[in-house]
Amino acid sequence: MKAKMNTIKNSLGMFDLIKGVIMILMILGHTQGLLFFLGEADTNSLLTSTSPFLLFLLLLLSIIRETAMPILLIICGYGFRKTTNIKCVKKQFTMLLIPYAITMLITTVMHLICYYVLYRNARSAVKATLSVFSGGLLGFSHECYILGLKFSACGPIWFLLALAIAYIIFNFGANLFEKEKLFCFSIFICLLGWLISYIDIIPWSISQGFISVFYISLGYFIKKNKLFTTEQKNIYKVTFLIIALILKIIVLLSGSLFDMANNMYPLGPISIAEAGIWGIIIVFLFLHLNNITGTISTFIRRIGRNSLYVLCIHSIELLAFSGYYEYDLAQNWQGSVALRCILVFCVRLAFVLICTFSFTKIKDTLK
Repeated sequence: MKAKMNTIKNSLGMFDLIKGVIMILMILGHTQGLLFFLGEADTNSLLTSTSPFLLFLLLLLSIIRETAMPILLIICGYGFRKTTNIKCVKKQFTMLLIPYAITMLITTVMHLICYYVLYRNARSAVKATLSVFSGGLLGFSHECYILGLKFSACGPIWFLLALAIAYIIFNFGANLFEKEKLFCFSIFICLLGWLISYIDIIPWSISQGFISVFYISLGYFIKKNKLFTTEQKNIYKVTFLIIALILKIIVLLSGSLFDMANNMYPLGPISIAEAGIWGIIIVFLFLHLNNITGTISTFIRRIGRNSLYVLCIHSIELLAFSGYYEYDLAQNWQGSVALRCILVFCVRLAFVLICTFSFTKIKDTLK
């Protein structure tokens, strides 16, 4: 890969690289057993470790895991354009809700077939598939139970529901307020979403949608004030980084992790703000990496351009069949866990990308 020195400019594909990286990391992060220590080990015990490498690894993995969805939302906010409320609703229905519904239906059909093929039990296959269908219909971002009935998580496509809600609400606010008032409106909606997150059962990712309004506003105001495309004083950059590091340390010391899908905000608004700040930093760094050209970076950008399809197809394979096969493989695997994770990740990534690029090729051919 080669690097060319130039300044950051607004362009159609300026975020393709980081979106592609996030899609790859999303698939990697859904590999069973890969980050087991983050879920099973006590964070405080890791922080008291004498190994600087382990502390750095924990910080790096935490940042990557926590900022993925905020980054995508900040990017969406950067591209936001105010319109009438009716047009906004119609646009979200066409661009987000229809893909969500199609993904959910395909997942349901494939789950029924794959579950039966794997376990050879028609009754269990129907029961498990109804759980997947009902969870997708109600848009639950994580598994939950209602009156003893299991509702499965809808998978990574909860993001589409949250984004649709956030866009509609932020557009509504943009038609009423400007500048500081609009930002305050976004913070208010975000705080409301945080309070809603304490409710155990929340359909259609409403809580995440409300919180996403804050991240949408960050991207929107960054573009309005040209913070990415104009050079900032070093003192501002250093101060911003110091604040981000302090907040990250505070969150790590809390012994929990920020996780939008599961409504986990260990320090409430502080955790939400911290994820947004680190999201801005990472987006800014990747914009400078846009200077890199070459086969690998071009391929990653291609993934980023098709991130919607990657997200939907990954959600289908994750819920319909790969989750079950991967679980069985994890239970019966006798070799290295690292090797198993690498094999599963490579097969899953290859499958998702082959399906994605095949779909886009057919789609372009039919135009």
